[in-house]
Amino acid sequence: MPAGRPAKLAILKEMDADIRMIEDMPQETPDCPDWLSGEAKAEWERIVPQVAARRMLSAVDAATLAAYCTTYARWKKVAGILEEEGLTFTNSRGDVQAHPMTRHEISLLAELRKIGDTFGFNPHSRQRIKAPAKRNEEDEEFTRFAANAE
Repeated sequence: MPAGRPAKLAILKEMDADIRMIEDMPQETPDCPDWLSGEAKAEWERIVPQVAARRMLSAVDAATLAAYCTTYARWKKVAGILEEEGLTFTNSRGDVQAHPMTRHEISLLAELRKIGDTFGFNPHSRQRIKAPAKRNEEDEEFTRFAANAE
């Protein structure tokens, strides 16, 4: 058994690089796109401040957030239809079948979860995301000191 520190796995090296890339990305809150529907805009206004508070947003995230909000608005509409019409219906032969929109609802929920995982919208995905730490004046002062010491 070789002595010393074990070599770092390639995947861990990639993860470290990804974290540095996230930390180096400028943190800014993207503007809500004008073309979002009313329900999608309402969802944008609800979630963006929460994600921004965790310092996890950049302008490049606008399209992904818009996709999430649009999918949310569509899911809410489909859920309303199912609430109104019921989860099943009787076809022309008298057989009870699942409402056709149930498949669409399941698909939209899967998409919401997939996009939501990228922003930590559930407890499990939040554990996997390392948001950049807030830097304070002491951190900046130390960084300047360390840079000058070399």
